[in-house]
Amino acid sequence: MHFHPNLRLLLFTSLFVWGAFVFLWISYGKPMVGIDDANIYQVYMRNLAGGHGLVYQAGGERVEGFTSLLWVLIGAGFYRFLPAPELFLMLLSVLIVNGLMYRMNRAINMLSGWKAGLYGHHLFFMLLLLVVPGFFDWTLFTLMETALWSWLLTELALRIAARPSVITHRFSIENGIISGLLFLLVLTRPESMLWGLLLLGIRVAYCRFAGNTWKAALRFNALPFAVFGMALTGLVMWRLWYFGYPFPNTYYAKVSAEPWTNLKTGMRYLAEYFIHYNPMALLMYAISAGWMYQIWRTRNQTPINPPLLVLNLISLLNLVFPLLTGGDHFFLGRILQPLMPLTCAVFTLLFFKTVQVKLEAVPDRILQGAQGILVLVFAMLLPDLYRFYRYPSITPPFQYEFDLAQKGREMGYQMSNFLYPVENKPVWGVLCAGGIAYSYEGVTLDLLGLNNVAMAHANRIKPINRPKNHASFDKDVFYAQQPDIMFPTQFLQPGALQPLAFEQCDTFENDFLARSLGHIHRDAQFKSLYVPVLLTSKAKGDVLYAYFRRRYLEQLDSAFYEVRYLSQ
Repeated sequence: MHFHPNLRLLLFTSLFVWGAFVFLWISYGKPMVGIDDANIYQVYMRNLAGGHGLVYQAGGERVEGFTSLLWVLIGAGFYRFLPAPELFLMLLSVLIVNGLMYRMNRAINMLSGWKAGLYGHHLFFMLLLLVVPGFFDWTLFTLMETALWSWLLTELALRIAARPSVITHRFSIENGIISGLLFLLVLTRPESMLWGLLLLGIRVAYCRFAGNTWKAALRFNALPFAVFGMALTGLVMWRLWYFGYPFPNTYYAKVSAEPWTNLKTGMRYLAEYFIHYNPMALLMYAISAGWMYQIWRTRNQTPINPPLLVLNLISLLNLVFPLLTGGDHFFLGRILQPLMPLTCAVFTLLFFKTVQVKLEAVPDRILQGAQGILVLVFAMLLPDLYRFYRYPSITPPFQYEFDLAQKGREMGYQMSNFLYPVENKPVWGVLCAGGIAYSYEGVTLDLLGLNNVAMAHANRIKPINRPKNHASFDKDVFYAQQPDIMFPTQFLQPGALQPLAFEQCDTFENDFLARSLGHIHRDAQFKSLYVPVLLTSKAKGDVLYAYFRRRYLEQLDSAFYEVRYLSQ
C-alpha cells in the first residue's frame, strides 16, 4: 500500500506524539487533573459555565486569577456540558501538539527545498524535542494553555517567515489568516502585547528588504496591525470595565514593578535552565546566534536563506521575555518551551546544512545519520538533573505540581466532609489555590494574591527575600481579611505524633511557605488573633491540625468538635 508522502509524514508525527504522551503520562503517574495552576483555571471555567461570571468564588469579587482568557473560554465550553472534562482538555492539548509537530515537519521540508515526504531530519527534530526535556512535559497533560500558546506563536512565526517577494493586495487571504492568529494571540496570554509588535515589526522589515518601500510595506500590513490594535484595545477596555485593571491579576501578583530586579532574577532563571535542565538548549541558541553573526559579517559573500534567518531571530527573541518578567518558579523553563519546536527546527536545519549531503547519496546519508545520532546522544546525556529515559525510575521534574493538585482536591473534599455539621463553612486561607478551591465547599481565600485583588495590588515592588511568584503576601491585607483557618493545615493519621506549633519547628526559618508569608506566625499581632490547635471530630474521630482564628473557635459547636490548643 502506497501512502501520499504528506500522509506518511502525518502518520509518523502522530505515532511519535502519542507515543511521547503515553510514555510521559505513565512516567508522571497518569495524572488526570493537571497541575495546581491548571486547577485554578478549572475553577474559573466551572464558575463561568455555571453562570457566575469570571470569579474565583461564586458570588465573590471579579478577578482575573488566570493568565489565558481564551483557554478559560474553551474550558468553560467543556464544563457547560460535562461535569469533569479534564480528559477532553488533555486530548485537546495532545491534538494541538500533534498538529503543531506536523506543521513543523512540513516547514522543515519547505525551508530545505525538499519534496514532500518523510526524511531522517524529521526523526532527528522530534527526538531532539524529546531527549531535551520540557516541551512535551509542559504541553501534553498539564492542562495549561501551553500547547495553544505554542501553536499560535509558531504558526505566526512560520507565516511571517514565508513573506511574499512581491507585495500583493493588503486584504489577501494570508493577511486575513495572520490577522486572525494575532486576534487569538491577544486573547491567549499577556505577552502577546509585545510579541504582536515584534512579529509585525519583523514582517514589515521583511517586506521592505524584499525590495519594497517602507510605505508599501506598512500599507501591506495595515490589516494585521489594525486587527492587533483593535483586539488589544478592546481587551484592555473590557478588563477595565469588568475587573477594574488593564492586566490580569496574575501579572500584579507575580511580576515586580522593579525592572532591575526582574532583569537579575530573569538572568538567574536562564542560567538555571541552561545549566541544570537543558544545556543542549544553550548550545542550540549559541549556534543560532553564531550563524546570524556569520551572516551579518559576510553578508555580501554568503548566500542567505531569508525565512530561516527570520525564524532564527524569532527563536532568539524568546530569551528576552524571562528578563522582562523575572522568569517563574516552574521547572524546565516553562516560559521558553512554547517556542522550543522552532528552536529545535532551526537547529536541525542548521545542523544538516553544515553536514549537507545529497539525499540520493546513500553512503553519505548513512554518515549524516550517524552524526545526527551522536548529537542526540550528546543532548540526551547533557542534563545533569533530568534525563527523559530515567523518568520511569526517578521522580520526573515537576511531579510535585501534579501531586499538589491531586492532594489539594483530596484535602478540599476531606475538609468539607470534616466540617459537614457546620452550615456556613469557615473561610480557608490557602497558599496552593487550585485543587483546594476546586473541591472545598466553603470560601477559599488565596493568601498569595493570584485570586485576591487586594493582596496582589498591595505592593507593586515585591520583596526580594520572598520566593519567585510567591511574593505578594501582605500582612496588612491579611489582618484586614482574617480568614478563619490558615496554613499550615493538615489531617493527622491515627497514632501520629502531636505536632509542634509551626513557628517552633526547626525548619520554620527556611520553610518555603513560611518565607512566602513573611514569617507572620511569629508576629505578636498574629498570635493574638490565631492559635494552632488540634480539632477532633467527635463523630468520626478525624483530627485536624490547623491555625484557627480565636474568635471563630469561640463560636464552634463543642457538641461536634473537641479543641486542643498547641500554644496560647
